Amino acid sequence: MNTIFSARIMKRLALTTALCTAFISAAHADDLNIKTMIPGVPQIDAESYILIDYNSGKVLAEQNADVRRDPASLTKMMTSYVIGQAMKAGKFKETDLVTIGNDAWATGNPVFKGSSLMFLKPGMQVPVSQLIRGINLQSGNDACVAMADFAAGSQDAFCWLDEQLR
Repeated sequence: MNTIFSARIMKRLALTTALCTAFISAAHADDLNIKTMIPGVPQIDAESYILIDYNSGKVLAEQNADVRRDPASLTKMMTSYVIGQAMKAGKFKETDLVTIGNDAWATGNPVFKGSSLMFLKPGMQVPVSQLIRGINLQSGNDACVAMADFAAGSQDAFCWLDEQLR
């Protein structure tokens, strides 16, 4: 009986010791181990950038973060806004088809060289909803031109459409 009792006590003691050791080790783990698991700052081919942790607000990586830069997609955001206002005013619907003109032809227009595109072709008929997605998701310059022509008749007229809708 003593041997069975002693064996049980030894097993429980060994298990308790193992569990305590595991918990104490985890509680006092050196944060160096955690740091070695996090990769270093990647090489980014950009003149400036900043990466901020959403929860803490801590800057994780940056390069020339304080240098003033014009947002590349600000014009597309404004284009999308004006299109939304025109739809709200009843000028057209998401289901309307837009015929792509020559000035929105991605590969035929040297102005678009090297820019973000949907790769639209002249004569294509594309629903407004797809062009809006092309502007907002693909950052498509050709989609912006197609929608400007459709919404206001020309790109020049589109520039004044926001004021007309107010």
